[in-house]
Parts: sequence; structure tokens; C-alpha cells
Amino acid sequence: MPIAQERLAQRVRNGEQEAWDALWGHLRPQIYSTLGRLLRAVPGMEAEDVLGWTMAEAYRLVLLHDPSRSKVATFVVSGLRGRVQNLRRDALAKGRAKLYLADRPTEDHDPLDVPDPKALERHLRAETWHDIDLALRSLPLRDSH
Repeated sequence: MPIAQERLAQRVRNGEQEAWDALWGHLRPQIYSTLGRLLRAVPGMEAEDVLGWTMAEAYRLVLLHDPSRSKVATFVVSGLRGRVQNLRRDALAKGRAKLYLADRPTEDHDPLDVPDPKALERHLRAETWHDIDLALRSLPLRDSH
């Protein structure tokens, strides 16, 4: 199977969309079995967000992969591991910063007014969607029409 994955990865780098569909079918089980726990625990992201982000990042990593240095599956899974850990760390830091800033008293602060956790969660989710949107826009995808 690794030889088939390497051939598919080369076809993806050559711009064949069908090859990406087949390669994603091979990589997805390995990605989710290895990184599933980390991916489920990204604050502020729904399952659909995580799936889209993971697929976009995996595609980008396949395009960056150098076959002379490693197998495509190893490169993608290890690259995703680092990116997921960074995403989780950044999301947690943003959430902590927002809670910290929301708890800081100001001149007109009403002590009975507490931050709304749901509003903070919605804000964090919107920021995450923005980050995903930026990542997707940076992909060199061809128009299929």
C-alpha cells in the first residue's frame, strides 16, 4: 500500500483531483486513528470544522512532501500532529486570554456583570473558521468548471 500511496501523492502533486480522493481514502483512517483524540479536543471547533481543516492541511502537506525524504503517510501524519497541537494550544490560549480580559475590572465595570461563556465560545469558533478560511484560500486549487 505505501507504493500505491506514493504514486497517488505524485499524481496529486501533478494536479489530479481523482488521485486526491483516492489518497485521502488511504490516509484518513491512519490520520484519525493516530490523531483522533487530539482532533476531538480542539476547543471551539465542531466535528465538521475539524474534518475540513484536517483535509485541507493534509492536502497542503501532500503538495509539500518530498518523496526522497519520507513516505507520504508518515510526513502527513507527523505534520498534522504538530499543526493540531499548535491549533489546540492557540485556541486554549485565546480562550484563556479572553476570559482573563473579560474578568478585568474597568471604570464602568458592573461587578454583577460576568462574561457570557457561550459568547466567548461563539467568538472563538468564528476566529477558528476565519483561520480555516484563510488556510483554504491559500491552497493552489484549480477551478473544476
